[in-house]
Amino acid sequence: MAARRRPGSRRRGADPLLSRALSLAGRDSPSVAYVGAPSGDSRAFFIMIAALLKKAGAGEVTSSASRDGSPMSAARATCSSAPTSSS
Repeated sequence: MAARRRPGSRRRGADPLLSRALSLAGRDSPSVAYVGAPSGDSRAFFIMIAALLKKAGAGEVTSSASRDGSPMSAARATCSSAPTSSS
């Protein structure tokens, strides 16, 4: 019986679920806007997630957290400036 991976275990390659989700964007290296509200906008968690997304094929990964402490206004600005699949 093969050992099961536990959540948070080190994966050597790209995560197949993230790779598939990014492939559905219909473009090479799509940009990703990460909204970190559930993690309390943790910078360490963002760095980990950004690395996973880039390994899976993402281009630029931006955090919605703003420097002035208002993550929602930054999230709106980030999302509204993101190109759509039709642009």
